[in-house]
Amino acid sequence: MQKIKIGNSKLDATRIGLGCWQAGGKGWGEDYGDNDIIDAIKYYIQKGGNYLDTAEVYGMGHSEELIKQALSEVPRSKYIIATKVNPPHVKNFKTMEMSVNGSLKRLGLDIIDLYQLHWYEPYVPVSEIMYSMERLKLEGKISEIGVCNLSKPVLKDAVDSMKDYSIVSNQMEYSILERNIERELIPYSPLAKGLLTGKYKNGEIPGDNIRKGDELFNNPENRNIMKPILNELEKMAAEKKCSMSQLSLAYLLHKNTLIIPGAKNRKQVESNMGAEGIKLSKEDMENIDRISSVEFIYN
Repeated sequence: MQKIKIGNSKLDATRIGLGCWQAGGKGWGEDYGDNDIIDAIKYYIQKGGNYLDTAEVYGMGHSEELIKQALSEVPRSKYIIATKVNPPHVKNFKTMEMSVNGSLKRLGLDIIDLYQLHWYEPYVPVSEIMYSMERLKLEGKISEIGVCNLSKPVLKDAVDSMKDYSIVSNQMEYSILERNIERELIPYSPLAKGLLTGKYKNGEIPGDNIRKGDELFNNPENRNIMKPILNELEKMAAEKKCSMSQLSLAYLLHKNTLIIPGAKNRKQVESNMGAEGIKLSKEDMENIDRISSVEFIYN
């Protein structure tokens, strides 16, 4: 699989990662279990993937625990683990150290490859959070520092506050339906929580807690806005002889990003990894850019 270097770090990640939000098992439905997740992770590694993204808040640590189980017999050099600190735990260095120690224990690691601030909540200055991050790196608990979901002004403050190290990534939501960022390195929810698979194109709303409250799913106006987009993507996917989800992931790969689609089972992993073989022309990319240049409604 093709690889991409994460920022100015030494981490060479396969461009199709594996997002492990679903591995937490909280809020994503009842159609899979721990064994499906463990099998999916093993299959991903077997097929040459090496980048797994998780967070301590996913299932309150359960996602990290399943990763440990799945990788128990895999050489450490074969995978990169990125996890995230829960915002309530960034109060000071002591609370962040407790947080990273918990993740290290659940993951069964001596060092975390990429440790990320999950969200920024301004009750603690971002400069203080970055100070704690740098100290964790100095003490050898984390290899690289990353952030998630930071606005440009906050990201600038975070970057400017760094003393000895640097921030190597800013993970942001990015898909054909969520194009607000366009130039970030690690997009999450690249399939818009399943909307870009085509499974819900007729207006169905999943019953799980994660998606039934999402306005892309439950706002009728948004569904009307996205219907022609999904119809056009479905037509294009049929012409390319691939699935709509593979087409959607291929679009992001052609933007030179590292993507982290989630998966509940081996079949979904296989589909995600197949996106690397989908070729899109300049005209294809321009067409997708054109049809997806819309504004959704958020209350």
